[in-house]
Order: sequence, then structure tokens, then C-alpha cells
Amino acid sequence: VAGGEREIKSWDDVCEQAL
Repeated sequence: VAGGEREIKSWDDVCEQAL
């Protein structure tokens, strides 16, 4: 399930932008 982990990495980017 590498794709799932990849989605989480994208979330981190979104969190940084939201800040």
C-alpha cells in the first residue's frame, strides 16, 4: 500500500500551506 503512504505525504504539504 505505497500509494496510501504517498497520500499522507501530500497531506503534510497541505498542512504546511494551511499554516
